[in-house]
Amino acid sequence: MHSFIKRALCVISMLAVCAALTAAADFTPFLPAPTPYPAPPEELDPRERVPVPVIMYHSILRNPRRRNMYTITPRELEADMVWLQSEGYETVTPQQVIDYVHKGAALPEKPVMLTFDDGYYNNIFYGTPLLEKYSMRAVMFAVGAYCDRAVREDDRNPNYSYITWDDMKDMSLGGVWDIQSHTYDMHSEAPRLGVRRRSGESDGKYRAALREDITRITESIAETTDKVPNAFAYPFGAITPEAEEILREKGYRATFSSYEGTSVIRKGDEASLFQIKRCLRRSGRPASGIVGRQAACNPCSRGLFSAFSFGSPGMCRERTNRAGLSQTPPAYRR
Repeated sequence: MHSFIKRALCVISMLAVCAALTAAADFTPFLPAPTPYPAPPEELDPRERVPVPVIMYHSILRNPRRRNMYTITPRELEADMVWLQSEGYETVTPQQVIDYVHKGAALPEKPVMLTFDDGYYNNIFYGTPLLEKYSMRAVMFAVGAYCDRAVREDDRNPNYSYITWDDMKDMSLGGVWDIQSHTYDMHSEAPRLGVRRRSGESDGKYRAALREDITRITESIAETTDKVPNAFAYPFGAITPEAEEILREKGYRATFSSYEGTSVIRKGDEASLFQIKRCLRRSGRPASGIVGRQAACNPCSRGLFSAFSFGSPGMCRERTNRAGLSQTPPAYRR
């Protein structure tokens, strides 16, 4: 009797093991596929270096009598887009250029970047419909203090207003704008010129001021758009080694200068992402005269504000004020 029970238990055990093995063979565990870091791009770019012309816009106003060094009309902006599209240029964002350098991700055959500094409300009032019409993207380098001012004034007028934080959120969701940093409250000539050190300011206090401002604009944009900015444009083109160092510490992967010309972005070369050159689009100077000539630009080929960049050999001599600074965009008022 005991031997029979033992044999029966043995058979039952064997059947249980077979059933378990069969079930295990049919079972597919629900586990997420491992994602390598960084994620490989869908398409690799065979080129080792790519010139990326960057056009620097500021204000857009309909009244042609208000055109100047920093203000163009919607018609001029649309003419730029028509020309760029006809010549086969495709707009890119800083992230695309960063991905090319770090991951080898493919860029368009003829990339171009459209950047708009300061955060003028007229950029979205006139610019957004045109960007959508021509299926283009643009970068806005926003100033946090100007957004605060727009919220306080609560007056959405393309002649003088800046974007609000709500505008910024809508722009980010809209798909044609990429929001990046232009400082929180260092877009002024006094008490310091942009991010430059104040006269007599200690190294410790200077670095603390930079960290506070950069942290504030980074967090403000991230909270508003749910996207952490990773590109920074220097107000007035005023660059310092300390600012470059702190921006890297804060996670910025690219910086943009006011040096005129076309930067060549090199695969695997992180340095080519810093102090990227841009050409100022002023009225009467169309994209065809900037991009079409590979940004030979004008006699001020080292940049409108290059005297304020460390290591700079010179500065633009046209229309300067007593401080030697080229006239800055006016804050449009009623």
